[in-house]
Parts: sequence; structure tokens; C-alpha cells
Amino acid sequence: MARCADCNKFVSYGDIQTEIVSEQADDDLLTIEVRIALTCADCGAEVKETTLEFSEEINHDCEAEPGEGDQFEITASSADATERRQDKDRHGKPIKSSRYAKQFYGASVAAEVKCNWCGETFDVSGDVEEQASAFEEMY
Repeated sequence: MARCADCNKFVSYGDIQTEIVSEQADDDLLTIEVRIALTCADCGAEVKETTLEFSEEINHDCEAEPGEGDQFEITASSADATERRQDKDRHGKPIKSSRYAKQFYGASVAAEVKCNWCGETFDVSGDVEEQASAFEEMY
């Protein structure tokens, strides 16, 4: 729950909005920054936000001779909202009361990467997430 500046009351979270802030493929590392915003369930205004960084090593064995310029190029990318509840404690036992379960919000990130030297395209994907308590309030 968070305080909504528009409604001026404590509200539940509504939709999760995601937006890719930046993306780059340097050497063998893909980096995508994703902004995640939690909205007010009543009016839809943004109440909390954070920016998370997705990094993944690019595993590609290129048979072509090294060419000029950057080897990798991002041709398409997406970030779909995700949420999950941690339903097991640190000992692996089920959490009986939902009050003690942690809620995580994040994004499932996917990118289509092209090797500029051999022309092959392939997908790189993964998830980023954070607890709502780590998000910044927006008022």
C-alpha cells in the first residue's frame, strides 16, 4: 500500500507499468535499464517507481572474421510486467499467513540481438525484480 497524491489516501497497487530507459550491447554484455512504476488501484496515477538494470553475457560463437565496428546490435527489445509472492520462508517451509509473504514487482526482459559480423540473430532474456518497499514514493 502507498499514499496516492491524486486521491490523497492509502491505496492498493493497480497495474504495473514498464518502460525501457536504455539499452546497449557492449563487447559481450547486454545491458537494459527498465523503469517500473506501480499505479494507484483507484485512479491509475503512479505512486511508486524504480529503475532496475538487466545485464546478461552474450554467448555467441562467431565463425566470421572480425569486422569493423561493434559486433552486436539490439534489433528489438521488450519488458513485460511481472509480480510474484514469496510463499516459502528462508528454511523452505510454506508461509501460512499472507501477511508475512513478500511481494515482488519487476519485468521479464527480452531482446533480439544481431551479430553484425556473421548476420545471425538470437534472443537474450531474463527477469529483474524488487520488493515494493524498495521503490521510491512519488509525491
